[in-house]
Amino acid sequence: MITLLRGDLTQWRRIRTRMPTSQAVAAAADARAAGDWRTAAALADTVVDVDLDDVRDRFGTEAAAAIAEDLRHLALDLLLWHLPRHHGGMTTLRARTSAVLAPQAVDHGTPLLRVRLPLSPTGPQRLRLTVATLADLNDHRWYVAPRHTWDIRETAAIRAAWCCSADRSPLLAPDGTPLPWSALGTGDDAAAATERVYLLLAAGEHTAAWRACGIELPFTDTKALHRDPATPTCPVGLAAEIRAAAATFTERPRFPAERVDTLFGAHLNISVGDGLVAAESDPHDYNEGPPQVASGPIPADLALLHAGLSTPDDLHPLLRSALFPTLPPARHRGDHRSATDLRSPTTGVVGPPGRELPAESAVGEPGAPVRVRCRGEWHIVGVRDGALRLHNHDANELRREQALRVMGGASAGCFAVRDTWLTGAGRLPKALAAQRTRVRERLLDGDTDWLLDGLARGVVDPLMRDGSGWSLRHMAMWVDHPRLLPLLDAAGLPVDARDRIGRTPLYVAVMNGGDIALIRALLDAGADPYAETVHGASAIRVAGDHARRDDRASLDRLWRDRRTAADR
Repeated sequence: MITLLRGDLTQWRRIRTRMPTSQAVAAAADARAAGDWRTAAALADTVVDVDLDDVRDRFGTEAAAAIAEDLRHLALDLLLWHLPRHHGGMTTLRARTSAVLAPQAVDHGTPLLRVRLPLSPTGPQRLRLTVATLADLNDHRWYVAPRHTWDIRETAAIRAAWCCSADRSPLLAPDGTPLPWSALGTGDDAAAATERVYLLLAAGEHTAAWRACGIELPFTDTKALHRDPATPTCPVGLAAEIRAAAATFTERPRFPAERVDTLFGAHLNISVGDGLVAAESDPHDYNEGPPQVASGPIPADLALLHAGLSTPDDLHPLLRSALFPTLPPARHRGDHRSATDLRSPTTGVVGPPGRELPAESAVGEPGAPVRVRCRGEWHIVGVRDGALRLHNHDANELRREQALRVMGGASAGCFAVRDTWLTGAGRLPKALAAQRTRVRERLLDGDTDWLLDGLARGVVDPLMRDGSGWSLRHMAMWVDHPRLLPLLDAAGLPVDARDRIGRTPLYVAVMNGGDIALIRALLDAGADPYAETVHGASAIRVAGDHARRDDRASLDRLWRDRRTAADR
C-alpha cells in the first residue's frame, strides 16, 4: 500500500545503498570536531570554492564570521540524503540545480552558502560549495535547503519538519518497525495526524490533504498537486517551511511569492499573507526560474522503513538519532577509518570512499566466470589478466573468427559476447551485464581506488564498454583521472575512442561538466576538439552552450591556446 504514496522505492533503495559509508561519515564527523571542515567536505565528494578572506573583504567581518560558523557545522554527507534526484529509476543527483543553505537572515547583498549539484545526470557527481548572493542566483534554478538537512546543531528539527510525535515517526512504531496500514492515523498525536494526511493522499483526496496542512487551495483541479497518480506531492510541513523562507528572504529582487519547487512537478505559486498560506495553480513551466521551497512526495526514508526495505541502522547517524532518539547506538559494518586512512595512498588527497553495497551485488563481482550458450554447449567467459577471456576457444579459433568478421560474417555465441563487451552494441548474459554495471556504478560513485585495484588484479578490462559504448576513458571524468589515464594509455585505449553515436571522451567531458584539468589532459594526449558525433556536434561547438558559466572562460582560453599552438 505504501506504493500509493511512493512508487519509486526501488530507485531510492538503490540510492541509499550508494551513499557514503559509515566509516566515511564517521571520518567526516571527526574532521568537523577538529575544525577541519574542508576535509569533511572532501569526504562527501565536494569541491570547496570558498575563500573566507575574500568573503571578509567583500562583505565584512560579521558576514564572514557567520559563513565560517556555518561551515564548521556543515554536514554535506547529511545534505546528500536530502538532495533531489532524477526520476525514472536514476540514482544521480538532479542536474543544473543549487541548494542554498538557509541562512539566519538575508538581504540582497548577504553572502549565502550555495551547494551546486552536477551539470548533468551523467556527469561527475561531485558537489561544489561556493559563496553567492541573491543577485548571483538570478536565472538559476535553486531552492532553500532547511537547516535541519545540513546543520549538525539543528538536525533534531527534522522531527517537526516531518511532523513526528514525541515518541515515534509517521508510519512507524517508536523502535522504527513498520505499523500495519490499518493502524495508521489512529490517535491524536502529531504522527497520527500526519498519517491521516498520507491516507488522504493515497485515496486521491489531494485538496483535502493540502487544506489539512494549512494551505488554502482556491481551485478544484488537482493536477498541479501530483506528478503522477502514484507519487502525490506531500504538503506535510510545507506551510511552516514556506513561512520560514518568506521571513528569511524578505528582500529578494525577484519572485516575491514563494513557489513550490518545480523539480518535483507541482506547478504552483504559493504566497504568504497575514499568516495565511495559499496556493494557486500555475500552468506554466518555471524550470528556468529559481524556485524557493522544495516539496516532493512523502520522505523516502519513512517509506523505505515502512516497506521493510531498510532499518533505522541504515540511516545516516544524524538522521537516525533525530528520528529515533531512544534507540541504542547503531552498530555499523566494517572498521572505523579516520580521515587520514581515507586519503589516497598515492596523492594524499581525500577522495570519495567506497560504498557499502547490499549482499546481492556480489552477483556482479568483476572477474567472476559467466556461462554462455555457444554452439549448442555451455561455455565459460570471464575477465582475467585484464581482458575478457573465452575459456573454451583456443588461439586458432580466435583467428578464424577474426577472418570471418573481415569477410563480413556475423559472430555468435562467445564471440558475439566478446564483440558486445568491446563495443557496447548487442546483448550480454545477465551476469556479465551485471559486472559491467557494477564497474560503471563504482566509477560514477567516484571510487578510484576500487577501479585501480580491479585493473591491477586483472578483473577489470580497460577496453570494456558500457551499453552506450562509453569506454573507461569516457568515464574518467567521474574519478581521479590523473591516476587512471596513464593506465588506459598503456592498455592502448584510443584517446578519441567513440561511443555508439560518435561521442569522444573529450566531447563527453565538455558536455557533462568534466574538470578543466581533465579536458586539458585529453587535449595534451591528442584529443580532437573538432571530432563530430553522428549528429554533427563537436566538443568545441557545444562548449559555450553546455559548460557552466564560470567554466566557459577557462574553456575559451584553452581553445585559444590550442589554436595558437597549432598555428605555430
